Amino acid sequence: MTQAIHQILKTLVPGDAISHHTREIRDIIRSMGFQSEIFVETCDPTLVKETQPLESYDHYSSPENIVIFHFSQGTPLVDRILALPDRIVIIYHNITPEKYFRRVHHQTWESLIQGRDQLPLLASKSIFGFADSEYNRKELVQAGCRRTGVLPIIINFELYDEPLNPMVTHLFQDRQTTFLFVGRVTPNKGHLNILKFMYYFKKIEQAARLIIVGQYYGFEPYVYLLNQTTTHLKLEDVYFVGHVSHNELCTYYQLADIFLCVSFHEGFCVPLVESMYFDLPIMACSGTAIDDTLGNAGLIFKEFNPLLMAETAHRVLKDQAFRATIIRDQRRRCQHFERQKIVDIFKRHLQSIL
Repeated sequence: MTQAIHQILKTLVPGDAISHHTREIRDIIRSMGFQSEIFVETCDPTLVKETQPLESYDHYSSPENIVIFHFSQGTPLVDRILALPDRIVIIYHNITPEKYFRRVHHQTWESLIQGRDQLPLLASKSIFGFADSEYNRKELVQAGCRRTGVLPIIINFELYDEPLNPMVTHLFQDRQTTFLFVGRVTPNKGHLNILKFMYYFKKIEQAARLIIVGQYYGFEPYVYLLNQTTTHLKLEDVYFVGHVSHNELCTYYQLADIFLCVSFHEGFCVPLVESMYFDLPIMACSGTAIDDTLGNAGLIFKEFNPLLMAETAHRVLKDQAFRATIIRDQRRRCQHFERQKIVDIFKRHLQSIL
């Protein structure tokens, strides 16, 4: 008989998709009548009341418990998880290939290498493995996880019905074509290719800007390279706005004309779903989990071709019927990620585990 179903992860922070996912899962488990807490090594001060310190888990641990462990990079936490008497369930958020961080961020590079070594150990110990996407699930199976299922990131669309942020709308009030990308400013996200795209698009339409939303703390050398490239290509109207509030993020989605995603590696890519919700046409390059998340929605290019993508973007902007077709398909796909549907998937898998 299962006593409790707890979750363990490195940290919990506001505005983070995995952190929100974790809190949603806790609430679902509690609604099913089980005790459920979130145990972390570190936590944002605003979320302290929603967590327990990892050191205290010894008082909760039991062979009758299920522990859900969120895993996306190497951590000494894994040794502690493997030593627990509890039944282990892994939620795999994917491990970015370490090659993108070599000579860019040494600590991240090391943790990703470590994570690849730890994944088979976790997979073999786990009684079940959740994955954000089919792409992630296949990696879990390859690592030795015997029972797996896809559980997309839980997104509560009601939280996105925000009024426009007055500061953001004032800064970008002049009307010009706006391209948007949302994600951490790290090499795997393909920012250099986005800049190349802008170079070609500005040959078609000069009055265009690019807004890149995402935290870049710790990756200043990479940001320096991006700024150098921007200067070299003589690009104007490129804005790295950093980490923003949820209200500001919603405003950027509403101000944009096209969402660009040319990432080399994604395990799910929440901004694709957010763009679908805001009726923002998506142009993306195929690969990793991008195809899983988009399904038949958006415009997916088999490979990065900046000239072709620039010409296609121009058509999206000028051909209203074409744009309407893209938005229609995205709305259909967005229904796949409605909160209740993901909740039902989780409950169904959890019942099979129990």
